[in-house]
Amino acid sequence: MLKSKYFMSILFTITSFMYLFVGTLFITMEIMFKFPSDHFNPVFMLMFYGFVVMMIFGISYIFIPGIVKSTINVRLAKIEYIIYNAGIISLFTSIELVYTGLRSAVLASSIIIGILLILISVAIHAYNLMFLHHAKYE
Repeated sequence: MLKSKYFMSILFTITSFMYLFVGTLFITMEIMFKFPSDHFNPVFMLMFYGFVVMMIFGISYIFIPGIVKSTINVRLAKIEYIIYNAGIISLFTSIELVYTGLRSAVLASSIIIGILLILISVAIHAYNLMFLHHAKYE
């Protein structure tokens, strides 16, 4: 594993580009093959939450601690990363299934759980940036 004070920033940034790639692939498949359905809403949601927000998280973990000469709580950032990705995947797949015509209480619950996971991870991110470790910077 990479031992760097920027590890979580790099991880968030690489993951954001993976979401951009997957979202672009979905859009291309929808335009060319009408796959998996005739809509764009879940794909744009995946690209926004996956690419844009993950990029903002990654960049904020570089700039804000650098400005105040502090470090983030890496353990909290890893928890945030896992919870956020679980939320995005849960929300995207559930909404995609709803748009294809499948309706159930499980899908509705999965959408709510995905939104809650995203909100929890955003709260963890804000907490991690508000209460930085004021340790000596390397």
